[in-house]
Amino acid sequence: MSNITGPQRERGAQPVARHIGLELALKDVDRLITGKGHSDTETLRGPPPFLAAQYASAAGVPASVLSGAIDTSAFAYLGEGFAGCFSPAPGPITLDIAIGDVVTLLENAAEQMARLRYSMR
Repeated sequence: MSNITGPQRERGAQPVARHIGLELALKDVDRLITGKGHSDTETLRGPPPFLAAQYASAAGVPASVLSGAIDTSAFAYLGEGFAGCFSPAPGPITLDIAIGDVVTLLENAAEQMARLRYSMR
């Protein structure tokens, strides 16, 4: 009799990380940039960006998160999992402006994050 039990159901980001080969992908990178709509203390309790940061940490790769919004009271906690937490909003802006300028705001924030690597050499 076979020990095969059939398909197994798994929840969360862990099976996705295994499927895409995240551990292997991190072997030849200098930095991981991940994203999330809103970062707060819950971000460190298992959402995909934190899992990706854990994989990066195990590979010796710093991980940063780019979030639409960051709970500023959570910065100390977020620093436990991420080398940096960034938001594309340059300050208080309306939702209409954020949505209307989303491409430019994300491009600017991502560029600033990329510049960190070069300024830290």
